[in-house]
Amino acid sequence: GMSAPLAVARLAPPGFKLNPVPPPARRRGRVVVVASASPSANIYSARGDENPYEVLGVDVTASKRAVRDAFRAAAKRAHPDTPGGSAKAFDALAKAADVLTDDARRAQLDAVLLDVPADSLSLEELRWSRELAALREAEDAGEVKDPAAVLEAARAYAAAEKALDAIAKRKKKAEDAEKLRRKEDALRASQAARLEITSRIATKGSRGNDVAVTMTVTSEMLTEALEAQSSGGKKVPDRVTLPLRTTTMVNCAKCDGWGEKEGHWTLALDKLCVKCGGMCRVEKTSTVRVPLRVDASDGERVVVEGAGDEGYRKQVTALGEMTEPGPGGDLIVTVALLRDGETTRR
Repeated sequence: GMSAPLAVARLAPPGFKLNPVPPPARRRGRVVVVASASPSANIYSARGDENPYEVLGVDVTASKRAVRDAFRAAAKRAHPDTPGGSAKAFDALAKAADVLTDDARRAQLDAVLLDVPADSLSLEELRWSRELAALREAEDAGEVKDPAAVLEAARAYAAAEKALDAIAKRKKKAEDAEKLRRKEDALRASQAARLEITSRIATKGSRGNDVAVTMTVTSEMLTEALEAQSSGGKKVPDRVTLPLRTTTMVNCAKCDGWGEKEGHWTLALDKLCVKCGGMCRVEKTSTVRVPLRVDASDGERVVVEGAGDEGYRKQVTALGEMTEPGPGGDLIVTVALLRDGETTRR
């Protein structure tokens, strides 16, 4: 047989364990690895329900036969007549076995545990891989004896293999389509961003935008900064500088604001800069020293020249040569002076 892609493993919530299905004894069937439920990342536990797979200690790929075998083994130990057994434990096992041997209820459970829609390809893949497991177990148990049964089993194997193969192809096709859609969206966003930058430079020049921020201070902060700066008997300044974390837009350092990467023959879809995603500009957070009057008043504005957005670069050649950036915009700081008892400013 061919090897299937890892089916549901990829879709499992974090914390799921991977339990490979044991390899077949004689016929080489396909093995689909599926996640087995773990208590940590378990939606069932979160809802206060018992997870039937955990109760019986079986894997998500377990066939009905494997479920019944697990139930029989565990039920012996949990039976009320056995030392250490109890009616409650026995009932939990019986309830779990009921769910896992009922196709409709089990499908619902799988959809919840794997957090996928009930009609998803992953669940279909899971059902077929269980079908294969059941066929193998019947063969291993010596139940496939007469020629008619052998032929029927061979047909069932072929059908399951074919179904799994078709599902793998459909999943691959869906993934490829989704990848292409994401690339096309990114290219459109990049083209819009670059058009905006080009028209902005044409109308307003290459100077960066001013950035307006509010700086929250208290009288104590100003006084303490003053004391720190006037120690050593020097002339007492009438201004203090306080640090302020600000986020501004700068040209992407990787592509210099071009938005593309090298590679003359690369398709436009694959040519966007990996750092800025073709947006040319990225956010940068830094600390700016803001000069404030010691007796600054609430609502006062302070301009820190050149500390706003970085100036724009203009594309000079088709190969992405760019001009030097224009002058930076200013950082316009509005002081919010907290009065006694105020902790924040709405």
